[in-house]
Amino acid sequence: MRKKSFEKDYFFEGVTERERACFEAGIALGSLFHQFVGMPVSPDTGYLERLENLMERAALLQPYRRKVEVKIDSERIKAESSRYGYTTLSEKDMELLVEIGYGKARVSARMKYFGELRYPLMYIERIES
Repeated sequence: MRKKSFEKDYFFEGVTERERACFEAGIALGSLFHQFVGMPVSPDTGYLERLENLMERAALLQPYRRKVEVKIDSERIKAESSRYGYTTLSEKDMELLVEIGYGKARVSARMKYFGELRYPLMYIERIES
């Protein structure tokens, strides 16, 4: 009997390393987006920098993440803050970048809000395999 391989046995056998890397990129962007949208945030620049760092470090804990960058628009947060000194993080406030490595495949994917779409688009920027 063949020994189970965690990496291969739970996906359809026809899934390539490239497809798996793309899948992981989507999971990484989706998890960052959905975990943090709606979170109360302060317009304090130091707070926002620590939050960016925390989000990056948390995402890097997951398998296959090689690089994660989070940029929060501090000017927009300041403009949107209530008289109580905070607002909530929205899709318009974040730009996310993830780089995934799975086998020989490398994928770079991004989430960015596009005003003309009125939507936070998640897309693949580059694939190498």
